[in-house]
Amino acid sequence: MAELTLCQAWANWWDSVPIISSTLWGIQILWLGRIGKVIQFAGAALIVVEIIGVSNINKAGNQLAGMLSSPAITSPGRTAAGRAMRHWQLLLGRARPTPAELREVPAREVFTSPRYVLELALLFIAGYWVWTSLSLLATKVLAVAAVAIVWAFVAPFLSLIVIFFLAALPLLALLLLKTLAWMMSRPRLDWATKVLALLLVVVGFHFDLLAS
Repeated sequence: MAELTLCQAWANWWDSVPIISSTLWGIQILWLGRIGKVIQFAGAALIVVEIIGVSNINKAGNQLAGMLSSPAITSPGRTAAGRAMRHWQLLLGRARPTPAELREVPAREVFTSPRYVLELALLFIAGYWVWTSLSLLATKVLAVAAVAIVWAFVAPFLSLIVIFFLAALPLLALLLLKTLAWMMSRPRLDWATKVLALLLVVVGFHFDLLAS
């Protein structure tokens, strides 16, 4: 891959000389074009935010905050997290099952509990990956069985991670909305945001066009 300067890259582009595999500032121009698309998207997103306005962003943030505090949202998450933690404690022998837990039939919950569905889906993905990675049939069977046994201890922990990750996404969205509303309510920051959006669109378009 040839290293080009910015002027050389545009001269070759103007002469229809392929430069997609060349490098600019040590980065392949193909990747500069991809980065340019991402930068353009960020600039366009800021422009859309400016069009929406502060009041609508605040309104959306308040609606999202009310939704997150609703028992219909928080109760299933707390229940699934509590069951996953309890399952892990029972498997590790750190707690004894209660009479009610001994009377439970786990098979009834396999297709109704979101946590069990999540664990089964992750187990299927792990088992499929192991099955396709090995060649001998006996080795595949033993490996999948080992994965299933280990999964009984790992799945509750992984389901907790996934539950907390899914719960964090709306909180991050709420934080982003509140931050944008706060920035746009300040005249200087609002002006800087508009300038930044314009620069992102121009710079992104520049590299996207260069890589085309």
